[in-house]
Amino acid sequence: MTSQFDPFASANTSSASQNGSTTAASNAAAGGNKNNNNNYSNPFDVFGFTSSVNQNNNGVAATTGAGGGGMASIMNPFQQFASTQQNTQQQPTLNNTLTAANNSSSVSLTSSNASKNNINNNNNAATRYKRVVPYNGPIADLQSNWDPWLYSAYQNNVDNINTNVNMTYLIVKTNSSCIVRGGVETVLKWMKVNRHNTNNATGGARMMDDLSMNLESSMSLEESDHQFDYDSTNINNNNNSMNNDITTANSTGDNRKFGKLFKSGLKKAQASISHSVTNLAIKADGGKNPDLICASLHYLGGGSNREVAHQRMMDAIGSGSGVNDVCLSKTDWIPLPSHTVNNYDDGKEKEVTFSVPLCVPDLSFLESGDNNATQLTVRLYLRSGAKFLAAAIKKEYCIGECTLMYSQILGSNDGSESDVKGEYRTMNLSFTNGMLADPSTYSSSSNYNTESHPPTLHLVALPRIKFNPSCRLGWSLTDPTPMPPSSAAALRWLNMFQLPLDQAYSYPLLEGSTPATDGAAGGRIILANECARESTVTLPIATACSKLFSDAAMQSQQRASMIAAKSRRRESVRSYAIPSDMDANRANAIVDMALKDGCMEVNMGVVAFVLLGDHQSSSIGGIHNLTSGAERVPSIRMSMTFQRHDSIFEQRLTSGSVPLEGIAALGRLFELEPHLQQATANEGNRVPVLVPAIDANTGNRVGTIVLTLQVRAQMNGVPSSHPSSVLPPASSGLVSVVGLDTLMEDLALTPNLDSDLPAPNSQQHSSSAPAVEMRRRQVATMGSFLTPRYLQNQADGVRSNVTSALCDRYDKYYNSIKSGLSTDIVIEDDSDIELYQRRSPRPFRPSNSRGDELLAGIGFNVHCQGLSIDALQNGKVTLAAVHYSITHGAPADHAAGFGGVQGLDEGVDSGSASSGTSGGLRRLEMKRLEFAKELDDSISGLIRSVGDHFKARAQVATARQQAGVKMSRHIPPGIPAITHYRNKAIECAQKLNSLTWNIAVRRANCFSQALGIAVTSYLASLSDGSHASKGFAHVWPRHGYLITFEGLLSAVGKELGMIEDAAVAVQMLRKVSIVLLPDDGNVSSSSNGVGSQRIPVPHSPHLKWVHLVNLGSHSKSQYRLEIGLCPSYYQNRVPDSLKNGIAVRLFPVLFQMGVDIRQWGVNAGRNVSNQIKDKSKGGGLTTSDSFGDVQNLSDSNGGLIDDGDEDGDEVGIADNEIGFQLNVDGFRKLNAYAHSVKPTVAGSTEASSPLPVFDSSEQMQVQNLPPHPLLVPLSDSIRASAGKMEHSVLDHAAASCQNLGGGSTVFCKSGKDRTGMQVTFKEAQFIQRFIDRKDSVSGDDIFAKATTMRIHGNRVPICEKNAGEAKYAFNPLQAQFMPAMLKPPPITTQWKKPET
Repeated sequence: MTSQFDPFASANTSSASQNGSTTAASNAAAGGNKNNNNNYSNPFDVFGFTSSVNQNNNGVAATTGAGGGGMASIMNPFQQFASTQQNTQQQPTLNNTLTAANNSSSVSLTSSNASKNNINNNNNAATRYKRVVPYNGPIADLQSNWDPWLYSAYQNNVDNINTNVNMTYLIVKTNSSCIVRGGVETVLKWMKVNRHNTNNATGGARMMDDLSMNLESSMSLEESDHQFDYDSTNINNNNNSMNNDITTANSTGDNRKFGKLFKSGLKKAQASISHSVTNLAIKADGGKNPDLICASLHYLGGGSNREVAHQRMMDAIGSGSGVNDVCLSKTDWIPLPSHTVNNYDDGKEKEVTFSVPLCVPDLSFLESGDNNATQLTVRLYLRSGAKFLAAAIKKEYCIGECTLMYSQILGSNDGSESDVKGEYRTMNLSFTNGMLADPSTYSSSSNYNTESHPPTLHLVALPRIKFNPSCRLGWSLTDPTPMPPSSAAALRWLNMFQLPLDQAYSYPLLEGSTPATDGAAGGRIILANECARESTVTLPIATACSKLFSDAAMQSQQRASMIAAKSRRRESVRSYAIPSDMDANRANAIVDMALKDGCMEVNMGVVAFVLLGDHQSSSIGGIHNLTSGAERVPSIRMSMTFQRHDSIFEQRLTSGSVPLEGIAALGRLFELEPHLQQATANEGNRVPVLVPAIDANTGNRVGTIVLTLQVRAQMNGVPSSHPSSVLPPASSGLVSVVGLDTLMEDLALTPNLDSDLPAPNSQQHSSSAPAVEMRRRQVATMGSFLTPRYLQNQADGVRSNVTSALCDRYDKYYNSIKSGLSTDIVIEDDSDIELYQRRSPRPFRPSNSRGDELLAGIGFNVHCQGLSIDALQNGKVTLAAVHYSITHGAPADHAAGFGGVQGLDEGVDSGSASSGTSGGLRRLEMKRLEFAKELDDSISGLIRSVGDHFKARAQVATARQQAGVKMSRHIPPGIPAITHYRNKAIECAQKLNSLTWNIAVRRANCFSQALGIAVTSYLASLSDGSHASKGFAHVWPRHGYLITFEGLLSAVGKELGMIEDAAVAVQMLRKVSIVLLPDDGNVSSSSNGVGSQRIPVPHSPHLKWVHLVNLGSHSKSQYRLEIGLCPSYYQNRVPDSLKNGIAVRLFPVLFQMGVDIRQWGVNAGRNVSNQIKDKSKGGGLTTSDSFGDVQNLSDSNGGLIDDGDEDGDEVGIADNEIGFQLNVDGFRKLNAYAHSVKPTVAGSTEASSPLPVFDSSEQMQVQNLPPHPLLVPLSDSIRASAGKMEHSVLDHAAASCQNLGGGSTVFCKSGKDRTGMQVTFKEAQFIQRFIDRKDSVSGDDIFAKATTMRIHGNRVPICEKNAGEAKYAFNPLQAQFMPAMLKPPPITTQWKKPET
């Protein structure tokens, strides 16, 4: 079998040194200042000698090549070999760096005095960014990832950004000869021997320079978990300053000698202590922990005019001091192999490939004209892995360095950038300094062969891709367009989006691996490019949802206003009753208020009572001293009740003394409204009214009561009767649009704000159950169950406020979109505000804006996290695989909170409500069912009481009916049972209405967030190399697009509410069907029969607009989302199965597993803090060993589990069942989908299998299917997860979704910390699957890859985008309780609570 192609083998060893020669004259010019010797940075004097460069008295380097003389006699064969390879140029002078630039004036591009107030000012904005960002520690941050690109953008060099060649990756690989056997212990021995030899040979020549001294003495005896935060460059600069100060202070006479002696003694003491402690630690460790190795890239100087180059570099990095040795980049620290056999035990010698490439910035600005010799050096460092040293002494040993020219990296001799897109260059560099320049001096092994095994660095140079080209693996359909080539357009782009975050990783492959697709040949190295980009569709989707929901809310508000106005004209308002003893002024004020509210003041007077025929006074209700005719008596006691035309219940209006005492037993119902209209028409004049008088005992008419009516009304804009007005249909209101039934449809309660109720017995509503229809008819006779005050508050308060907020949201979202398309639209400039504190509508919404109501419709911290794998082979970069995950914060209504719904406990007449009603949507909707049951019980009790009343009255009225007396069908007020049930029913109806409205608003906000996330996932799956290109697109129209949401929230407190919100929001996505259409140039759509506005998608190369419409009503509501595509893209790249208006319905599934200390507490069923303290006291938890006293930890840091991601939410309602319930439900849905897409029944195919059943809304009886073979591991994990923190549930769910062609999203509370741990773990699994070529992978390799990504990758900068600090919001105690595969590296965590 032929061996696999090795990209490193293609380079000639001499290639690294044949391009970029310097002349002796240029070196002489570079060394013109002989007094500047103390300012150079050579890390190899620590080893006792400088092997390849010798200084003459003039400070000029003498060459050591052929005929070099001088030092040539002590050069070992490896040094001579390296020198021979560079015989066409002088070895770069490391120890002569001019500092004349320090004395010249410098105008730094990052001056602290630069204005930060106006990012649109190119001159000021450019000063905010560095052209070159020096290495400042291993943790990735926004400055190093963004600054060079932003600098180019604000310097009108946008073309430079779009070419993707202004930064370069160097993959670094060592051969086996670079592996120092014995590691640091061998280095220490070598140092001791070579110091002695050098002192004897040179007569006490200087052994250390400034940098070397710092490497020797850079130890700290303080406890620290930060194992990787050593920065030799910064320490070097600080110590240079210190040494220069000492030298200056002691520049004359004995003082100068004393200064030198002091410095020398200090160095020796530090070195002696360091060596002793290191040796003891290494022996104590006993080789349990391997030593670590890394590579670094440094700028040394450049070209024929070093002074100019140094000045330019100082400007580029924003430094006012010298740039003698600028560390530009470092790889990761990886374990030093302990044997010559490689990791795969195939008998071959080991090599080291660093996972994190070196990043070479754009240094072309240093090379102009003849100045094309910018010098760089790559160094190798060792560090002890002994446990004590890793925690206490941060010490690195430089064991060798190689020099190369910047022009070599670019692939040209003249410094011009050659076209290397899709290609790479290889270079083999020999060591010219350090112990690796002569391995024979530290090893007697015969394995080292001068001719075949010199220590060598293999480098692969390829461009760093910040903006993936369109329609290429690793590019997503939701990616924004790379910055336009004009400055103005680029600034608009930057006002809408943040730059992508990217990082690459390199990994070797097994022999025989075939990483490339489509039959391409395999390679030995893969490059995994990780990129996190903002989605172009989140803001347009949120805008479309805001438009849909604001229109619906407006309909609901108008309907409520009309119902409230009608109710005011029909109902009595008892709160305006005026007692007889009330002060006249106060009574008049109440009357005026009632008139303004739409009431009428009715004055009624009794003029006379006329008896009929020969009725005697003794026969009329006990009235005495009356004779026939019109007789008058002093006074009577009289009460007046109000009776609606559609209700059997009378309502008491007033009572009092009037003339004609004695007719209390008389009564008569009459229609008041016609008389009121007549009285109103007479403009306040009294109108006579004749009312028949009926004997209450016999039911016979005994006479006539003569009344007068006087009516006074003050409408003041209150709507009149509107006899021709038609209520807006409730089916277009907000409650209906978000998919809710009112739960009062079968009760026929009136008035109904949010449903259109047909009249009982109508053809529109015919119940199959006679009992139900009878019940509806009975309730229809009982009048209104919503009071006028409640209706008015709903119309003018609650619903009006929501409508205004949604309309304002839509306006601001839409203006923000338009501002990205045109300069005519101007929005608030927030560029002077820190990114994580901005609150303007943008595609990226920081996680600490959760409480902002305006942004509640936008999913926050949404990123399309892509990982593309490139195989380096045959001189080409071949794209081989791609993986997408959408990361985001929990789709929940954080602005509304989770502490309680307002408007349920403020009385029967309140319009707004809390009654212990708190939590997220899932809990609120369960509470709504309880209210509906309570209302149903109250209505049943009311019907029973009314029936009992009529039965009792029927028993005593039989004789009257036999005498021809006509009985009243109305019920007087004051009957206790009826009053109790009616008041209870009114209270329950108002609570149910209020809660339904609150849930509708909450649904709208959560759905808007979830839809933007789901559409981002769907479009990513349509992108090149993803599921659509693998043949799954033909499955989606029939079975739906599968999307899994992987939740990492804990089921307690606020996060429990977020789980409940997310569960309902994800379920609502089932109502969405997505249709892809070619753009026809129209700004509106008529697909729903009515023209409606399309929402443009700014700065997208292929997405033009989105359009969302609602179909159906209430629980049958559906959404049709149309997405307009560029016609050419639609025609050429959209699969045929998704064209011609074919709709794809979403099939969303949620899996949830808490992974932090709170979930541990929920599972244990006790308060988290108490458990930790109890276990630490009892020895069950070793917190004191790692973190000190638990009580002190709590007191000093604000709580054991207080961090920036939790908002102090330690205590709250817990639910240790919800996670298991959601996972069981998610498995049932996923299992149904798997059986439908990949049927297991013999003879069944995907096209003929039954469609998957989502829930009971689609099929009453959901079939229980056996676990699909693909889902057996998931089924087992869910079974084992009851009451446990079982992370494998999410792991298996994600793998199953991938196998079924679905998309996946990952979320926690903020979408940055736990989400970062999970998505890096998934990416590490994907890479390992690619390397091993199998589906099931596990082991330490995955965790090592995930750890590298968590330190060097995109997730820490995402934390900085959201919280302003490049750290994960975990403390060490929290990390201890997380699953092993999700534990963060200690260097990346923090103790302080940030703004998040």
